[in-house]
Amino acid sequence: MRGYLDRDANGFWVACVVIEQARRAGSSGAGDVRTRHTLPVPASAPREVAEAAFRRFMSREARKRHGR
Repeated sequence: MRGYLDRDANGFWVACVVIEQARRAGSSGAGDVRTRHTLPVPASAPREVAEAAFRRFMSREARKRHGR
């Protein structure tokens, strides 16, 4: 599972998580399975605060049992 920190169209910090990567090369078939989670920080928060919330979120996600 991979993830990155981004801002949505409204300026809120979101965690973009790639749960499963595409198994086939090329443009046919489904792509990556991605989810977006709004982080519990204000939109005006600096990137450092958002990164700390992102690290907490990713550690919680890593402990979950996915695919069950």
